[in-house]
Amino acid sequence: MKRTVIALTVTALAVGGAGVASAKPGKNPGNGAQKAGLTASSGMDLLDSCTAAKPEEAGKQTATGFAVLNAPGKPGSPKKIVGEVAVKNAEPGVYDVRLAGPGTNKCGDSVGTLAVGENRQGAASIASTEKAPGAYYVVLIQEEAIPAIGALLAGARYASAPVQLR
Repeated sequence: MKRTVIALTVTALAVGGAGVASAKPGKNPGNGAQKAGLTASSGMDLLDSCTAAKPEEAGKQTATGFAVLNAPGKPGSPKKIVGEVAVKNAEPGVYDVRLAGPGTNKCGDSVGTLAVGENRQGAASIASTEKAPGAYYVVLIQEEAIPAIGALLAGARYASAPVQLR
């Protein structure tokens, strides 16, 4: 008898708790992390080669890598933008990680660096104080120094597809 009462109590609590848990996401849906594939781009013109990859790459991982972006906070008023970017089969060296979106130029604002080793792979975290909802994408730029003329030229670059953050 005692075992039956305990079993029924545990079952009732489990069923009741499951109903409450499943109701929460419907009432206040979160932003959720969005994944976008990376593609390589090149060229001397900084503005033209920093455009986002094709939108059909959103939600995918390409052979070149991917970026994952999230805007924690209430939909419509994110607190910041965070994420990760990973690249493979890239030229070894250090890349400037940039986040482009509403209120930034096409190449975006620098949010960190990514080091690619001899294995041609690298990863970095993204943390930005950007707070506006909108479409964002990640740009990786490797600058090449030309000491003879004291200038920097853009070398290898990669861009992710845009993702919509609320």
